[in-house]
Amino acid sequence: MSIHRVYHRFSCSSSSSLASLSHKLSPFSLPLHPPALLKLPLRAPSRTMRFQSVSTSSRLPKLVPLSSFSEKVAGDNNGSSASQIEENEGNGYRLPPKEIRDIVDAPPLPVLSFSPQRDKILFLKRRSLPPLSDLARPEEKLAGVRIDGNCNARSRMSFYTGIGIHSLMDDGTLGPEKEVHGFPDGARINFVSWSQNGRHLSFSIRGDEDDENSSKMKVWVADVETGSARPLFQSPDIYLNAIFDNFVWVDDSTLLVCTIPATRGAPPKKPLVPSGPKIQSNEEQNVVQVRTFQDLLKDEYDEDLFDYYATSQLVLASLDGEMKPIGPPAVYTSMDPSPDQKYILITYIHRPYSFIVPCGRFPKKVDLWTSDGKFVREICDLPLAEDIPIAFNSVRKGKRSINWRADKPSILYWVETQDGGDAKVEVSPRDIVYTEPAEIVNGEQPEVLHKLDLRYGGISWCDDSLALVYESWYKTRRTRTWVITPEKEITPCILFDRSSEDVYSDPGSPMMRRTPTGTYVIAKIKMQDEGTYLLLNGSGATPEGNVPFLDLFDINTGSKERIWESDKEKYYETVLALMSDNDDGELSIDQLKILTSKESKTENTQYYIQSWPDKKAIQITNFPHPYPQLASLQKEMIRYQRKDGVQLTATLYLPPGYNPSKDGPLPCLVWSYPGEFKSKDAAGQVRGSPNEFAGIGPTSALLWLARGFAILSGPTIPIIGEGDEEANDSYVEQLVASAEAALEEVIRRGVAHPNKIAVGGHSYGAFMTANLLAHAPHLFCCGVARSGAYNRTLTPFGFQNEDRTLWEATSTYVEMSPFMSANKIKKPILLIHGEEDNNSGTLTMQSDRFFNALKGHGALCRLIGGCNNTVSPAWKRGETLMPRMMKTLRKLKTQLFQLVEVGLTEVWSKMNHTQHKGHYYELLQSFRNIWLEDLAFRFVWKLQKSSFEAIKETSRCSYLNKTHNKLSPSILSIHHQRGPCFCACIEMANQEEMLIQRVTELYEEISGLSCLKPSMEVNQLFTELVLACLPPSSIDVNKLSNDVQEKRSKLIELCGEAEGLLESHYSTILGTFENPIEHLSIFPYYQNYIKLSLLEYTMLARHAAAPPSRVAFIGSGPLPLTSIVLAMCHLRNTSFVNYDLDSDANELAKCLIAGDRDLSARMVTRTANILSVTHELREFDIVFLAALVGMDRRRSVHGARAFLYPIIDPCRDLHGFELLSVYHPMDEVVNTVIVARKLMAAVPVNMVDQGAAPGAMAMLPCKCAEFQTFNPLGHGNMLEELVLEGQPS
Repeated sequence: MSIHRVYHRFSCSSSSSLASLSHKLSPFSLPLHPPALLKLPLRAPSRTMRFQSVSTSSRLPKLVPLSSFSEKVAGDNNGSSASQIEENEGNGYRLPPKEIRDIVDAPPLPVLSFSPQRDKILFLKRRSLPPLSDLARPEEKLAGVRIDGNCNARSRMSFYTGIGIHSLMDDGTLGPEKEVHGFPDGARINFVSWSQNGRHLSFSIRGDEDDENSSKMKVWVADVETGSARPLFQSPDIYLNAIFDNFVWVDDSTLLVCTIPATRGAPPKKPLVPSGPKIQSNEEQNVVQVRTFQDLLKDEYDEDLFDYYATSQLVLASLDGEMKPIGPPAVYTSMDPSPDQKYILITYIHRPYSFIVPCGRFPKKVDLWTSDGKFVREICDLPLAEDIPIAFNSVRKGKRSINWRADKPSILYWVETQDGGDAKVEVSPRDIVYTEPAEIVNGEQPEVLHKLDLRYGGISWCDDSLALVYESWYKTRRTRTWVITPEKEITPCILFDRSSEDVYSDPGSPMMRRTPTGTYVIAKIKMQDEGTYLLLNGSGATPEGNVPFLDLFDINTGSKERIWESDKEKYYETVLALMSDNDDGELSIDQLKILTSKESKTENTQYYIQSWPDKKAIQITNFPHPYPQLASLQKEMIRYQRKDGVQLTATLYLPPGYNPSKDGPLPCLVWSYPGEFKSKDAAGQVRGSPNEFAGIGPTSALLWLARGFAILSGPTIPIIGEGDEEANDSYVEQLVASAEAALEEVIRRGVAHPNKIAVGGHSYGAFMTANLLAHAPHLFCCGVARSGAYNRTLTPFGFQNEDRTLWEATSTYVEMSPFMSANKIKKPILLIHGEEDNNSGTLTMQSDRFFNALKGHGALCRLIGGCNNTVSPAWKRGETLMPRMMKTLRKLKTQLFQLVEVGLTEVWSKMNHTQHKGHYYELLQSFRNIWLEDLAFRFVWKLQKSSFEAIKETSRCSYLNKTHNKLSPSILSIHHQRGPCFCACIEMANQEEMLIQRVTELYEEISGLSCLKPSMEVNQLFTELVLACLPPSSIDVNKLSNDVQEKRSKLIELCGEAEGLLESHYSTILGTFENPIEHLSIFPYYQNYIKLSLLEYTMLARHAAAPPSRVAFIGSGPLPLTSIVLAMCHLRNTSFVNYDLDSDANELAKCLIAGDRDLSARMVTRTANILSVTHELREFDIVFLAALVGMDRRRSVHGARAFLYPIIDPCRDLHGFELLSVYHPMDEVVNTVIVARKLMAAVPVNMVDQGAAPGAMAMLPCKCAEFQTFNPLGHGNMLEELVLEGQPS
């Protein structure tokens, strides 16, 4: 007769982490692992439960509705709860505290636009953040461009909601607002532009995003005098194509518009079967090195789709309704009319396209047309540019920067490289600037305008006698400005030759004036002498901060006179534009009029017009303070020194009303971004002004001022490489030194607690954050890293300012990569990364892999990403941004609180408890201000788990009673919100009463629910139930009142029902796939099943001589993952029969198996009352029980967990079985696994083998598994039925 083994998995869980796919969990929610289902004929469904460790999360409370899950059916396959379970969140989005919401939702200031004549101002109105529906819109990722196919424009464009027109009165004040009207309500406005005479506005309109036609963009025009708007085209079927250029004024009454070709048709369909393999080759053995680009074309279908969306038909449209298509349809990228309005410079790209570079490097052709659309000549046709070297200042071969001279009617200029575009090639000259007229007469050759030894950087035109040419070289930071005379044979001379890093020596830039043709040229100032004077507008960097200025500069002598300077004591003012610039010729100094802005630390930006000669300033705006709750925040620019002598600066922000001497040090967030320099002097220069208004954007670190943080914003983190040294070769050393200096300063000032300082950053700042946690763990308690790149081997051809390849600087790439030091990161780190990040080099994969590396070394980490965090680097999202800030805030608080946990462990492990118990209270008291209301459970659980016995040995109760009165009322009130967990530490005497009271309250709420299907309410209640019952407790449920025991029994049934619904939910989803077995990983706890199955298999193998041929699984349920995993991974030649009483559950289970040929041949599902088929079980080698049958719910069980499930008593419940192994929970793991062998005959109950004492431990080679080995006997129940059926007759 075969040996029967009953494998009983009862309320069990692996201590490994579990994944919670698309779930947003409630505070400290602990996901409950659903085991297989067993239905009893005479009792309501009672499902056993398995819990995960409290230190990560729980499984029971997170029950997700199908509608929620459908938004995301793919997730992390490694089964880590740390990866996807979000604490303190319900289903859907959760908002941050009101004080932060108010700041983020504050309406932004309008964008100002002045008319060409400077007599009117547009107020372009905006909303704070776009809606989530914008993020959810599908997009095509083609050739480095993200396209919204519905509106045929770039995806996720911001927009204006309205246009207000104000007249600028003679006295400098603004007239009443005139709203542009006539377009549909809710219209989204883009691309607002003035006609050259200032009488009309042009702009695009798009409407309802759900309507494919109305969501397409149309061109509208508005009369400035009346504000009346109308469509430009009379036909309703002409739509704007805004993938590249959109429309431009050719003259005062005509626009050139990129339209969607009328004959375009439907988008190409992706072939179901590829025509062949994807082949890329380098048969010519060319050296092609490219940086890491995103959203590239992948195949011929992508090429066709790119052409479909990007191809435009150019149309000339007049305000009187006439329209004329010009030129063939093509992928037009630029339309640039000449200043005299006679010609148009047309640029378009064409095939062959590339799969390794974006569209900016595709073959490009530049043609010259007349303004009525007639082809004149080809300017150039540039080939595909895949081979541009990665070194900084490398450029494309051929003509580039082709433009019109701003001071001439129709003269072209461009630049051509002489070094083949390779910055590493030494040659003189390196660039040559050429010029020629639009129409060439008698075959004239282009004229050389200027030769440059550095890389060309642009031209500022003035007139025939003056132009300024700029050149620079990144490697040396050298920048030069040349004075040339375009129409005279005068030798060019250098005006400025300086280091671009030396902000103190920056002379400023020339002010530009607008010409009647709409171009901008250098403004000359008329003085009494014959000199040539310019206005230089500079930032005015000084050791005390920026003091912007306006200098009157004599270009011939180099002398200058400061005619305006910002107030340096209280305000920060800047010059924005000339307002007296519309006339040709020189401007009189006495008629000078400029637009300035003015702000202070506490006053937001306002705009002024200042006129000469009296320099009277008139305020033209009066915008309200965007966040008055922070109007009195404290801001200071602080200076300190790095240990190598480099001077550093940072801006320190403190909450309103904060007083260090009274309030003590605060938790502090350091938010920064490293920069590279070639000299220590330049690195130590002060940048920015202490008087600038503290603008708080929706992703600003300053938001945390509203939560009581000190913020150290932008501390300089210079990475210096002087001379021939490469800065990154000492990146880590300099990074740590800069951070140390910053922290020493804020600690010295008494504003930051040394153990409560967090570090954070975005992009390269996230890279910095991870490196600091790896290489300077003594500095920071935690980190927040947003959209970073952490493994530089994934960007092998350069990153940031590094232009060496991985193979040229291998050690630098490796040493700089925090991914390579993931094993060193022991402090908590929060990673945030939207899955749609399109920034080159910061692929979402970077955060995914870094997180996996951290998790693989046991780091306390979390990655927030996924479809609800769809972002590009702008981070301008509404519903997603608020939850992201909530997550950041909560994680930051949690991470700071880890210090309490670490401190407790150290106190109790290293100190003599009786002598140093005061340190315990001192440690707790030091964290009173870190929102313990939300974090008390973590503290209590760690305390109970690691210090319970030690505290008990030191008169714990009396000590805690002593400290009870010293704790804040907010801390003491936690037990009303979180159940008895905090009381277990503070008021041990009331533990049982509080536990019973809390469980009873939760039972009343749960039993009152109309449905236990996954929902936010269900999730929250079961979360609180788990939190109340999971900590260790000495409570004996046998001694409870009959009323409480009855509620406990019903509560166990409710838990089982909820788990059954969870399994059915996921089984239904899996059943929609063609082969569900291939998608099992979408079940959030699938990886836990894999680990548990390995444990089960190992335990069985210890007692079995050979693999079983037939296995029965009793209570398999709608999602029989245990039998499936065992069949697929361990018992590949074994037949399985899954028994369950519920026919609906079995039908769901059959759908999962049917798609797999091998599994469906070896596994069947039967609907049966198991008590009626026990005789069949004799034919099986192994029987798995998912739950006990006949269990008395009032039987004695262990601690508070008895409110959640029944626990088997091996001494009483296994009658007729020899107990071989038990995996029993030792702490927070609630996972009992029993392996028993059926005896040939029943044995009296009192025959217990005394040779294997209860409690003896024997470790098996299974991770995190402890086993008790003993040989007790029990009495009859379901197991007894199996024994009786198996005895010989």
